[in-house]
Amino acid sequence: MNITDLSSAVSILSATTPDRTARQVSGGDFSSALAEAVSRDARQNAVALSGGMSADSAAYGGDIGAMLLATAASGGVSEEHLAMFMLLQMMQGISSGASGADAMYLSAISAALSEKLAGATSSAPRETPDAAGYDSVAPGRTGGAEYAAPYSGARAILPDAEWVPATPAIVNTAANRSPENYNAAVRQFDVTSATRYAPGRNGHTYCNIFVWDVTRALGCEIPHYIDPASGAPREYPDTAGANELNALSMGRWLASYGKRYGWTEVTPEQAQLRANLGHPAVAVSSSVSHISMVVPAGTPYNPSLGVAVAQAGSVVTNYSYLGNIYSDSGLQSVRYFAHE
Repeated sequence: MNITDLSSAVSILSATTPDRTARQVSGGDFSSALAEAVSRDARQNAVALSGGMSADSAAYGGDIGAMLLATAASGGVSEEHLAMFMLLQMMQGISSGASGADAMYLSAISAALSEKLAGATSSAPRETPDAAGYDSVAPGRTGGAEYAAPYSGARAILPDAEWVPATPAIVNTAANRSPENYNAAVRQFDVTSATRYAPGRNGHTYCNIFVWDVTRALGCEIPHYIDPASGAPREYPDTAGANELNALSMGRWLASYGKRYGWTEVTPEQAQLRANLGHPAVAVSSSVSHISMVVPAGTPYNPSLGVAVAQAGSVVTNYSYLGNIYSDSGLQSVRYFAHE
């Protein structure tokens, strides 16, 4: 959408802007109104999609679009707001062909963008959620803050080129497993800020690369390159003829070859218990081709909440719960693997 298109949209649609939106904008509290609109939109779509509504039937960014159009019509729009609006238009186009889980991820991204914009326009200091669009601990839950706190330790060296392995600053092997060492090994990769894992970069997401990096640092690599005949990990740059694994093929590798390398399929509760003791564990979904690291949890395991995870992908987080990322039906497709 260009500026001419936006001007036409403003002139046509501003008259239909909801009264609530117009009142909020005229009151001058754009940042709070925008955050409320995005949060409402994300909640409505997450509930609708988890209840079986198709992605095509959900309404993406309706309240957000109305908010920005009202601001433009009043002459109070800034370049930042226009950029936000055009980004949301692009997201709506992408979501038209998305699966239910992908649609939920798009709502989460929009929520994170709104938080960032609200923080930039508000005079009061704000805390930015660690997860894109989700609190570090699910609403109504307590605990976990010690695992989601800002990280101040050594950091890995991260090439932007995802096919080049990272160089960890912290290596944690079977000789010194603990929840503290596990968390440090995960957090050194700075998943919420690193360009290497930025969702949408080059048109891709990088959950598989994050798991590759973390498991290499933990001495139990889930490989990015494998020998196509034997399934054995291949080391960069000796990758001629090797197969590269995405999240879906990582799950297949774990199921087919994982036991050779110390990985065993477990229940979600067992995966969480293992992670709580400092042992590596992962959660992988074949339905949406996604993989996460299971990390030590700050709350007792709850089946409706799911395991605690750190992940790259469309939703990027150092600490959240899998139930915040998948619908109830989506959780049923997840398999769990833990290392010795």
